[in-house]
Amino acid sequence: MNTIWQRIKEERLRLGMTQVEFGKVGGVLKQTQLHYESGLRRPDTDYLERISAIGADVPYIMLGRRMAESVLPEEVEILKKDEREMLMDYRRSSMDMRRNMRSVIATLAQQSHRGTGDAGGRFQRQEMRNRMGEEHAVAA
Repeated sequence: MNTIWQRIKEERLRLGMTQVEFGKVGGVLKQTQLHYESGLRRPDTDYLERISAIGADVPYIMLGRRMAESVLPEEVEILKKDEREMLMDYRRSSMDMRRNMRSVIATLAQQSHRGTGDAGGRFQRQEMRNRMGEEHAVAA
């Protein structure tokens, strides 16, 4: 069975991040991240909470058992860097912001599917702004 420090590294690699990037998310410097991954130090709960916000499977790190909703390694490999960044931004967002993001993405996908030209695109963007304004008013 893998050790905690091996699982920390595995999760970092699964999420496609460097030690510097992962450490920054966790609120630590590269040297501390290196120490976590080599077993010289154990992470604290603040670090674990922070990395869980971007999709690190903390129960797996701590116990060696995967959570069902975590992203599988093969899914991460096919995600491009910008897609991973969007996913991380989404996971760090509030539920209200997540609803807004889904609405925007759905509207843009419909526009792309319909093949609307620039005039249609301007109309769609205004419609999307109006819808987002209504959602903010409802959430407030």
